Amino acid sequence: MVENQEGIGRPIAAWQAHLNVARTEAEVLEVARGYVGSWPSIQLHRIPRDFRPGFLNDGCDVKEAAVRLSRAYRSFNIPPRDMPVLLTMMAFFNLASARLAEIGPGLPPVRFRGGSMGTTAAEC
Repeated sequence: MVENQEGIGRPIAAWQAHLNVARTEAEVLEVARGYVGSWPSIQLHRIPRDFRPGFLNDGCDVKEAAVRLSRAYRSFNIPPRDMPVLLTMMAFFNLASARLAEIGPGLPPVRFRGGSMGTTAAEC
């Protein structure tokens, strides 16, 4: 579990267990939507708007969120007090993206294109 400085934690292991039993893209999306929905707005808003996960329509959105959160981490523009929040969200979306890759060939590969924050996985 990663905790922010206020001691509010997100038990990633519990969410990972849900991802591990997901057998379809729809099930991964259900877990991802539940995860984001479990976050209080005040915590979500500690992640810069351009890097926050948006509405999750499909597996491409999950992959895009993982890329954007990783870019936020690499940007070095995150205040130290907000870094644990970002790392927690990034860890979950990296796990969800990996699970989608494990599920298999039903998902097309991600094709990257230029976007406002650099390259994004906007199109699968």
